[in-house]
Amino acid sequence: MKKIVLFVLLILFWVVILFPKVLLWNYFVIEMHKKDISIEAKEVDIKLWLAYNKIHIQDAMLLKSFKVDTFDVTYSILDPLHVEFVGGSEYGDFRGQVALLDKNGSVIFEKSDLKKAMFRSYFKKSKDGMKYEFAY
Repeated sequence: MKKIVLFVLLILFWVVILFPKVLLWNYFVIEMHKKDISIEAKEVDIKLWLAYNKIHIQDAMLLKSFKVDTFDVTYSILDPLHVEFVGGSEYGDFRGQVALLDKNGSVIFEKSDLKKAMFRSYFKKSKDGMKYEFAY
């Protein structure tokens, strides 16, 4: 029994602390490229813990025209069916969530009207700001 517990602890330690997080990011970029979504980032910091995971992305370029200054993605075991994200871009601050079980999500620009954004037509005016809802 001790050997099984030790083995499980070593595997968890390897996944949480020693797992090469660059491989995760590279896999994500490749998968997005397959869907014709280009992503480039200067700095990516992935923190994987058992109960709380966070990804911080600094200076990213999405779809070759949308500049994102900061982007933080969080996932908590306390709410395992939702992924939350916040960020700042050239069009203002935004926040959103993805519901994993329902396979849908939303992005909200609270204080921006996205006047010069090429993707403005996808967003609808709501009481919270400019909102885009999607399903996957």
